[in-house]
Amino acid sequence: MPSRVLPTDKIRAEIDGLFGSGRDLAEIIEDVARLGARLLIQTAVEAEVEEFLGRARYQRRADVPDARAGSRNGFCPTTVPWRLIGQTLHARTSGDIVQIFRDQHVVATHVRRLSGRATNMEHYPPETIAFHLQGPTWCRKIATDVGPACELVIGDLLAPNAIHHLRAAQGILRLREKYGIDRLEAACSRAIEVGDPSYRTVKGILAVGTEAQDPFAGTGTGDISAVPAFLRGPDQFSSN
Repeated sequence: MPSRVLPTDKIRAEIDGLFGSGRDLAEIIEDVARLGARLLIQTAVEAEVEEFLGRARYQRRADVPDARAGSRNGFCPTTVPWRLIGQTLHARTSGDIVQIFRDQHVVATHVRRLSGRATNMEHYPPETIAFHLQGPTWCRKIATDVGPACELVIGDLLAPNAIHHLRAAQGILRLREKYGIDRLEAACSRAIEVGDPSYRTVKGILAVGTEAQDPFAGTGTGDISAVPAFLRGPDQFSSN
């Protein structure tokens, strides 16, 4: 591998070479002044680049915390269309542009970056795109449109840790496409009444069509403990 020489070192070498060239001293001084100005500008540029990268120009990324081992001058994960996963692709840089090729055809184009990620949402599968577009704010807005019970269910789901319960919230709201807004609102209300406002419960209520039933009907009481249930007594868990 050829040795890498900094531009500032190249300029200094040119200045040293002038004094051994045997040329007229006046011409040498003129060239030294010109090269000296270039050296000052190049030194300032390299200092800004090092500050931006957080490392020296030719320092390997492995010497910098949280860097991919062996990467030089920055590493930027780049997306390609999800249908090309597992296939052999080629990349080419031209100025500030990075192009990804498959069989000589361009399949992705990104602006070159020194760090971070180059992401194109169109490269993701449809379900992943929907997940990112239908965030917590979207879920809360749609739940408000459905009704107060749905708004309460979605709000409770997203309150503790929104990102961990986002798929469950999205799943509940997608049920309106199959069952309609009115039935979804009734199912959310029923799930709240029985004390389990989860995606699985709301979906189950809609699947069996019991969202309009009174959970205490036929018991003659408003106490949930009077609701018939299949329970096992202690004798069912005997070790004998």
